[in-house]
Amino acid sequence: MEHIYVRTNTAKDPDLKITEEIRKMIESKGLKCTLSVDKKKWDNADGILVLGGDGTMLQVAGETLEAELPILGINLGRMGYLTEVPLEKAEEAITRLANEQYTVSERMMLEGSVTRNGKKLYSGYALNDIVLTRQGSLRIIHYDTTVNGQTFNEYDADGMIISTPTGSTGYNMSAGGPIVEPNAQVILMTPICAHTFNSRSIVFSGNDEIGIYVNADRTGKKQEVEVTFDAAHNLSLTTGDVINVKKASKVTKIVRLNEASFITALHKKMNS
Repeated sequence: MEHIYVRTNTAKDPDLKITEEIRKMIESKGLKCTLSVDKKKWDNADGILVLGGDGTMLQVAGETLEAELPILGINLGRMGYLTEVPLEKAEEAITRLANEQYTVSERMMLEGSVTRNGKKLYSGYALNDIVLTRQGSLRIIHYDTTVNGQTFNEYDADGMIISTPTGSTGYNMSAGGPIVEPNAQVILMTPICAHTFNSRSIVFSGNDEIGIYVNADRTGKKQEVEVTFDAAHNLSLTTGDVINVKKASKVTKIVRLNEASFITALHKKMNS
């Protein structure tokens, strides 16, 4: 890489002290650096360096999707499944970027659309997950699901998580869903606090398409729910609305510096 665009989560670096240190590191390697605080675009960059946590990585991945630039995260957050590099190893990471000593992992994304009365309300992408949750009162949500247009199951739950393998270590994992190797090509469906005994996470092929149909509640009353794409782009839905989710044609390019296996990395996270 010759030109690196640096995107900072200013909530984690409010005085931009870390950002300035990173800029100096980049320029000391003979590379060009553009900071997000300069309000310049990433159009001419060769890659993006994110200073923050996994949430910042997801935000940047969505914002820069069309640019198809490789992204590397320096972890200023807590878990750091996506932000691979700890802050104390930032200079080592930048040196490897300068020397082209890295690989790029193309991560599967989801494409979701919301329709109402046959008309599309919204469509978007997600690197981690697309999540249906209740809105307002604490009532459970009553909804049906389909797979490739065929009826699959009826649920009474607090919501539903449709996740990529990358997102399997996020909300999906917290809701009891399986952890999946991030380069796999599958779609995970995990009910949130399902009010039945037979509701478990399901792993579908990456070629499958999932539909979620918001029904009236058990008493016939209209339901008010919400769908989010990577914990953003909140959209209010109601009875009769439909969410369709499938594997996206686009991918997110994640820079990999560490050749350690996913199992090794997961072991460290689970025992830290």
